[in-house]
Amino acid sequence: MTIPFRPKIQSLTKDDLVKFYESISHKVVRMMFINYCVSGLRRSDVLFLLKSELDQEKRMIVKNNGSSTKHRWITFYNRELAELLHPYLESRSDQNPRVYPVAKWKTFGKQWRKAQEKSGLHIRPKDLRDWFCNEMLRLGVQPMYIDAFCGRVPKGILGRYYVSYSPMKLKEIYEKADIRIFT
Repeated sequence: MTIPFRPKIQSLTKDDLVKFYESISHKVVRMMFINYCVSGLRRSDVLFLLKSELDQEKRMIVKNNGSSTKHRWITFYNRELAELLHPYLESRSDQNPRVYPVAKWKTFGKQWRKAQEKSGLHIRPKDLRDWFCNEMLRLGVQPMYIDAFCGRVPKGILGRYYVSYSPMKLKEIYEKADIRIFT
């Protein structure tokens, strides 16, 4: 049985993202929001991101703990997030290995729902991953590299066997795209 194709209609704008961001009162959840927008990571990948998975100098996130169905490798984050995240991490004295120690999923969910109510926008972390993919396409990034940032395995011969996915190459592509939320 073939599943019929239903085209997705992307409706989030940068204005929507800014409005939602400004509706978030919790500074850690604000950083998580930006991370979702600019990295292509899944909801749980950001929520459980470890300090050891960050290379702050390269603004690179190395997620190589995949599962049988979800793949991960590397992605990056932009200067907008780095300007908030790096000072935040330097100021923390706790021993928590997580980048975003929002205690429990419940805490994050509560803050997220408050932002949805305040902004009037029903945005989910998955919607921000979708926005990332669409924005990177708009910025001229080839789909096989967007797939790599999002942890998807290439399906075509070219992508699987001939394309370089070295961290340097991916960093170059990410930087050239210059994905941003606020400008």
